[in-house]
Amino acid sequence: MADTGIETENRFNTLARHWLHWRRKRTWALAAIIVYTLFGFFGVPWLVERQLVNTLADTGREASVERIRANPYVLSMDVEGLRINDTDGLEIVSLGRLFANFQLSSLFHWAATFRDVRIESPHLTEERFGRLDTRFTRMLADLAGDEVEEPGEESAPPRVIVGHFVLADGRVHLVDRSAGDFATDIGPISVDVFDIRTLPDNEGHHAVTVRFGDRNRVEWQGDLSIVPLRSSGRLALVGHGIEDALRYTDHFLPFSTEVGDIEIGLDYTFDLQSEALQLEVSALSGTVDDIRVTPDGGNASVFAASRLGIVNGHALLPDATIDVERVAVEGMEITAELRPDGSINLVDLVPGSDTATDTPDWDDEDDTPWQITVAEVRVPGALIHATDQSMSPPVSVDLVELDLRLTGLDSRPGTSMPVELATSLSSGGRVAYNGELTLLPALLTTGRLELQAVALPVVQPYIEPMLRIEMQSGTVDMQADLTHNPDQLLDLAGALRVEQLEVVDTHQEERLLGWSAMTLDRFELDMAAQQLQTSEVLFDRLYGRVHVAEDRSTNISDLLVEPIAPPGEPDTGSDEAPASAAPLAITVGGIRLDDASLDFSDFSLPLPFQAAIRSLDGDISTLSTVSVEPANVDLKGQVNEYGEARIGGTIDAWDPTRNTDIAMTFRNLEMARLTPYTIQFAGYAIDGGRLDMDLQYRLDQRRMNGDNNIVIREIELGEKVETEDGGSLPLGLAIALLKDTEGVIDVDVPVEGDLDDPQFRIAGVVWRAIGNLITRAVTAPFRLLGALVGIEDEDFGTLHFTPGQSELSPPDREKMVKLGDAMLQRPELALSVGGVHADAVDRPALQRQFLDARIDAWQADHPGDADELSTTRQRRTLEALFTETFPGQPLEAVQAEFTGPPPAATGDAADAGAPVLDEPAYVAGLDKRLVDAQTVTPADLQSLAEARAAAVITALQDAHPEAGLTVATAAVEATEASDGNEVPLELSVEAGED
Repeated sequence: MADTGIETENRFNTLARHWLHWRRKRTWALAAIIVYTLFGFFGVPWLVERQLVNTLADTGREASVERIRANPYVLSMDVEGLRINDTDGLEIVSLGRLFANFQLSSLFHWAATFRDVRIESPHLTEERFGRLDTRFTRMLADLAGDEVEEPGEESAPPRVIVGHFVLADGRVHLVDRSAGDFATDIGPISVDVFDIRTLPDNEGHHAVTVRFGDRNRVEWQGDLSIVPLRSSGRLALVGHGIEDALRYTDHFLPFSTEVGDIEIGLDYTFDLQSEALQLEVSALSGTVDDIRVTPDGGNASVFAASRLGIVNGHALLPDATIDVERVAVEGMEITAELRPDGSINLVDLVPGSDTATDTPDWDDEDDTPWQITVAEVRVPGALIHATDQSMSPPVSVDLVELDLRLTGLDSRPGTSMPVELATSLSSGGRVAYNGELTLLPALLTTGRLELQAVALPVVQPYIEPMLRIEMQSGTVDMQADLTHNPDQLLDLAGALRVEQLEVVDTHQEERLLGWSAMTLDRFELDMAAQQLQTSEVLFDRLYGRVHVAEDRSTNISDLLVEPIAPPGEPDTGSDEAPASAAPLAITVGGIRLDDASLDFSDFSLPLPFQAAIRSLDGDISTLSTVSVEPANVDLKGQVNEYGEARIGGTIDAWDPTRNTDIAMTFRNLEMARLTPYTIQFAGYAIDGGRLDMDLQYRLDQRRMNGDNNIVIREIELGEKVETEDGGSLPLGLAIALLKDTEGVIDVDVPVEGDLDDPQFRIAGVVWRAIGNLITRAVTAPFRLLGALVGIEDEDFGTLHFTPGQSELSPPDREKMVKLGDAMLQRPELALSVGGVHADAVDRPALQRQFLDARIDAWQADHPGDADELSTTRQRRTLEALFTETFPGQPLEAVQAEFTGPPPAATGDAADAGAPVLDEPAYVAGLDKRLVDAQTVTPADLQSLAEARAAAVITALQDAHPEAGLTVATAAVEATEASDGNEVPLELSVEAGED
């Protein structure tokens, strides 16, 4: 045993002398290894920690590390629990672990080469105070100290090669004091990349995935060169929500945004080798789903889309161009509101509006305008909720199934693009627009606007504050060319039709107004010129109602709702009226009524009275606000079964009190229906009789003069009726005094006064005898024949024709029925019918007819443009016929007669402007000259008289086709027109042949 111990000791001594002798190299090598090992494992961590702590301490910051481990043999370092606090004690950096594995191959590459660099759980807190002023920029500036490079001095980046770089579970807490103390957390962030090189002209291919949280990632594949900095490859964003990014950007915008799934990809190439950034983006395509935009302070989104897609986008820098093949917005839904203060909610989404947050103070050094082109923009099946909150209750209309298509969108000024828009309205109807649109430098558009069956009741809430009416039905169709530009606010020209209009008086709860159709073949609205011109307006089956209530108010006056001043707005007492825009100059080519009707009722009388006018037809000529020429009125209708109403004359429709001369004629009204009025003024009922009325009203500068003539025949008084405010006129004695020898009562009711006089009222109603104004027209045999059928009318044998016409009126057709009945009881009598004409009234009427025929023939041969206004066509026709009729008279001479200062210019102001042609008056002057120039021959009058005789015979035979009445034809005679400008035809009877 002892020998063994000695041997061991000897071997150890021998080994020590071999390795530990200071003269031996192996001894120093061993010592170096030991020192290297101890320093590598223990010294390096201590020095790194000291250097880190002391360096940051010199800048006023505090750093701490839980543990640093180094392995000198694999050249790796592992740092755990790193903490850095800023000068105010706030922790700005925390690091779970930093691992780096250095490679000796750095000596061969002449670059710091790492096989692996791994950063785990890095948490950064960055706080921004202003542009380029953050916690980290301050720390870097303090670390650099005085060793700051001079401006313009260039330095190469450190030469580094990293074989594999990993960042796991990274998080950033971002605070922006310049944006209203905005704060957000971003993360977790993951990065995994291979082969990073900063060597000059050393380009490597990489595939990198950067993850933000569990659902968002950025994928990159491509080539990258650090020196010079250039790269090309493909970049893709795939994720859901990107809440952190949106929260930050939303702070600088007046709205917040939510998105769903995102998938965006692009190819790129960029190069920083030259002075300007060279960047090209191509094949940019992607989709963003479930987009919602909510204004700041709002609870609901105002914009939403199920998907926003972009196809094949391309961008270039420094050319500043963006080209996109297609942009599509699917499932778009917009909520638009007009607030009570007149503002629109969508304006709040525009940065810089009153509610918008201040944007960051970025410097825009490059003011190169971007040129953006999009080949096609599609918005299919969109929905817009439009609400007017200024109304009470609010008015809402949805634009459903809205389809929008823009092609050739271009941001370059002056570039126009086709636009197609079509949508249906939830209230009924469809709107479409097809045209050209220019966005820059100002909004310009021109195209075709079409309305199809747009329901009118949608405007009911806007009518209620002004009128007590309800628009129950009605649709609008319109096809018009629309133009808008800075110089032309609105230019609209086309055709318009309103069908099935029904308006109810909500005060009386009865029908007020309606029509089957209102047609306007052509209208032209020019807002720049403040002018509206239309062709003739055609009304089919127009209906109106006039009602007098018990308190003598009318339904028309009751329609107006008195305006109520808004609360909280005191009366300033100022008499100054606000300045108003120039009035719209309106010229309507005329109005035509076809089968119109009017209901009249008067409940202010002891017995309610009602009357109806049916089959009202006729025309009103050109109406113009810029002409002193009044409009001609010619209307004719039927009252009850055999009554007739005519309205004729002239009227200034825009200012009736200035120049109006209207004549209203009623024939063959049943007196029994007028009992309520006779009770009112006389206290008697009427059992029978016939009434004719001629009412003439003239208004001249607000002064009225009226001549009303009333003729009563066959009046039969009823019983005396006592009323509280009825008249006490002894009507029986009055009738006995007023009847002439033929039993006719003639009453004149004069009306005159000043409309501005508050005491103005009817001057009086005077019953007076004026003699026989109507020549006896019926012989004793006709009185006898009338008695046989219960008619005691001396005019039973007299018929009345409209000048130039041969048709029998409804009252005269009734006479033929009654006369036939009487002649059947006297078969031995023969009726003699002779034609008549009255040169004084028939000749002008025939001249009018002849000219109308020439006008129709000329227009048939010269149809002109389909879009031509009727007023323009009328002037063109009359000028052509005038030149043809009066070849020696120039049109300029006629125009001079109707040229003068504008109608609004008076006094000294009359010479201020250039002379203006009063076109309606000029056209009326041409018309009058041409009418007077028409030739009416005796043969024409003969033919008219014979046609009248034939009409009488036909009416008599049609009333009794199988009776075999004897009718003879007498010679044509000339006669004089009656006081009513009608042509009387007197029948005669004679004994028939056995």
